[in-house]
Amino acid sequence: MKNRFMVVIIFMFFPVFLLATTLELDDHTIVKNVTQIEKQLSDQNLTIFKGITIAKSNLSDVKKTLGEAVITESGEAGSYLRKLCYFGDDGTTVLFESGELGGPKADLDTVKIFPSLDKKQSKNCTNSKKINKDSAIIFGLKLDLSTKTVKKMLGKPSKEAKDRLIYYYHTVEKSKGETFDVCTTIELKIVKGKVTLIDFSKTETN
Repeated sequence: MKNRFMVVIIFMFFPVFLLATTLELDDHTIVKNVTQIEKQLSDQNLTIFKGITIAKSNLSDVKKTLGEAVITESGEAGSYLRKLCYFGDDGTTVLFESGELGGPKADLDTVKIFPSLDKKQSKNCTNSKKINKDSAIIFGLKLDLSTKTVKKMLGKPSKEAKDRLIYYYHTVEKSKGETFDVCTTIELKIVKGKVTLIDFSKTETN
């Protein structure tokens, strides 16, 4: 998920300060009043397939774990994107993305998990025996989990709609005299009370 812009709104209910933001999702849906969860997830919670960690690994690391595949490129400048796509024998598809801030090594910032291979993706998607519905897990999340189970695991979502749950984690961190906004976003598409898509991303901007 790419958070193209964020507007922060502060609601003051003494003595609680509740921060909310506006997100634009990959499908260009604008979601307002997304509550910020003021904490960050550990590297362990950002890891999939025992060795691929969002914001720590790069696309070369992904290939070392899941096998050789074609890196596709699209867009320019702020919309520039590099992708790796893999699918399992059961159709489960995992997309790894590196955006405009990925640098020369194509640092990983987004992982997406789908239940089946999209026709648009099939040309550049590689089969991997390591991928299936039960192995494609990140932060304990996998396809077909119920909405009730997700809420039990992660708590109250930052935003809830009939067709999706959003969890938005935000902190301000300092390093070498610079201040960074660190944002981790989890978007879960919901159909008939079950997770049908997982979109998990982390960005650091100053």
